Amino acid sequence: MLLACLLIAKWALCLGFSIEDETVLTIEGCPGLYINDNVQLLNQSPDYANNFQPLNVYIKKLFDWNHIFGLLEPHLHESLLERYKKITSSDMQDSAILFPSAIWLPDKKLYLVTSRVFLFRWISFLYVTFYDSEWNEVTTEDYVGKTKVPGIIPISVKDKDASTGPEDPRLFVALNNEIFVIFNRLVDDRNRIMHLYQFSTATSRKLYLEEDAEKQRIDEKNWTPLIIDKEHLYFVYNFKNLQIIDCTAENEPCKKVSGKFDPKPEALRGGSPFVRFTNTNYYVSLSYTHIFLKNCHFYRPVFVVMEAVKEQLSFKMIYQSEPFDLNNRVFLEPFTNYKYPNQIRDCMMVIPSSIASWNFEDDIADLHVTIEDHIPVVARVKGLAKFVEYIINMYEYGRLPENDNCAAKFSERYFLAQSPKFAY
Repeated sequence: MLLACLLIAKWALCLGFSIEDETVLTIEGCPGLYINDNVQLLNQSPDYANNFQPLNVYIKKLFDWNHIFGLLEPHLHESLLERYKKITSSDMQDSAILFPSAIWLPDKKLYLVTSRVFLFRWISFLYVTFYDSEWNEVTTEDYVGKTKVPGIIPISVKDKDASTGPEDPRLFVALNNEIFVIFNRLVDDRNRIMHLYQFSTATSRKLYLEEDAEKQRIDEKNWTPLIIDKEHLYFVYNFKNLQIIDCTAENEPCKKVSGKFDPKPEALRGGSPFVRFTNTNYYVSLSYTHIFLKNCHFYRPVFVVMEAVKEQLSFKMIYQSEPFDLNNRVFLEPFTNYKYPNQIRDCMMVIPSSIASWNFEDDIADLHVTIEDHIPVVARVKGLAKFVEYIINMYEYGRLPENDNCAAKFSERYFLAQSPKFAY
């Protein structure tokens, strides 16, 4: 019997437990099962209390720009190289490294990490490198399939006013241990399309739906990998109606698997690829909500738990958490340094990109989030597995109410409680 207890809505329930107590309900029937009361932050990087520095200094510490442009040169149009020669110090402040996504490579005993690097507002590319188990970068050159690491994932970047390079990378493993990264990018002045890069072949392909063109979103993004077997590439296309698509076939459009098609996204958006919880039919993702209140676009990470039964191709969202902050400054700080006054703003933007590792036995997980589209953070937490196990038991005993739109409801309440702290 597990001895650890969970503090659920201010009262304790022990795992290895009976499910006789009624679930506490809050906010229009959403369950009062609060993740921030049950998961402990062990550490995070960088240490904001002591080491927070101006953005351009922080980025210079991560990468040597001459080295990066040496890697980039084969992928940049000539006009972009000419623009590079005219870079000023003010341009540097619009550069960022963001949305790290990681997987563990057992054979190398290293993390493979890809991040979006955004340079001077007009170059975007994916940088891939290795890290050890304590998140120290390993610069020894090697190959993953046909992809050189450390290095630039070979995707061309065009010369336009807006960045047309790859954005929002998500690393995952599928199809008998093939390594992929899914990302979006602008293909013309208005259309954003999803792409899939395969490390073993060093090639990428466009992903598109079989639906009629007029039904598709102009701005395709946030497809969330959901790998439930070794034969298929499933993605959550939209959490609204839980729309699942299959993009396995290389020369065919992605096919709808589940859910009524609706191109309009809801407040809950895709974050990290789903991770299978032990050997069950349950999958966990660190996703996020996007709501608009008080002239602010508000982005916050939330945990979601899905039941996915591959034999029946049935999918059900069983839990959506409140915004995940662990009552910690790293997640709570507004970071208004880079914002523009008197405009509609992104307020306290925290977007997750990866559950990099999750040791179920020790109940320790490493999570990646990016704060204000500028600061990548690795957070190591303890207690997530016990909490998810409790959620699953509540669901299987019929004690967990429907969770439709709960993440959005919790996020709105959270924003209204936190908004007096913001500088408008």
